[in-house]
Amino acid sequence: MTIQMDPVNSEKYEEAMAKEKCIILDGIKDHVAGKEMTKEMWDNLKTLYQHTFVKRKMLLENHLQSY
Repeated sequence: MTIQMDPVNSEKYEEAMAKEKCIILDGIKDHVAGKEMTKEMWDNLKTLYQHTFVKRKMLLENHLQSY
């Protein structure tokens, strides 16, 4: 979603940003729940998305080899 920064619509912009932040936080809350330190939260998210990155990389390598 792209919203142009316009002083007239700044309230609309702020509302959209708040909604997007809620969506992101809702998506990661299960992975950071119970963690008190930000380092623990970061390590958990890093591990979660590292697996996704590796899978994506393997898929792209397979596509490249098929060409």
